[in-house]
Amino acid sequence: MRYLSYTKGDALRACPWLSYSAPLALLSRPCGSALQYWLKVERHLSHNFAMKINLEQSFEQISDYWSPKVISRVNDQYVKIAKVKGELAWHNHKDEDELFLVVRGRLLMQLEGEEMELNAGDMYVVPKGAMHNPVAQEECWVMLVETVTTKHTGDVDTPLTKSIAEQLA
Repeated sequence: MRYLSYTKGDALRACPWLSYSAPLALLSRPCGSALQYWLKVERHLSHNFAMKINLEQSFEQISDYWSPKVISRVNDQYVKIAKVKGELAWHNHKDEDELFLVVRGRLLMQLEGEEMELNAGDMYVVPKGAMHNPVAQEECWVMLVETVTTKHTGDVDTPLTKSIAEQLA
């Protein structure tokens, strides 16, 4: 059985399926067990997100409005879903764009100086820095795509604000 070398470069040549972010602890493991170990680490770091997700079933598990749940990760973006009803809060995300995709219902996106109605199947990207306030008169299901560092309500703290940890739970 072949063992990994002492540098990451040597490790990658010996076991090319490892990434440069593999921990040095792998260097003392045989390639087979190193691969199994690293796959476990990778799954843990990615929060064990499944590759196939049923949106209907995922939305059925949400009971609270304005409480986004992370359902997947794509590179440095979280894919979130939320049930919304009523009004969230005027806020912005200084350094991040925010994508809204309406899955069911109707969402009114209030922006400074305009309002935009989004129906099921409509998508809108709120540009970074833009003040906005999502509003839904009736229950609405939305999917969001946001950078992993995006705070729920930007720098505005409200009783509805959820931390990233709460969104991952």
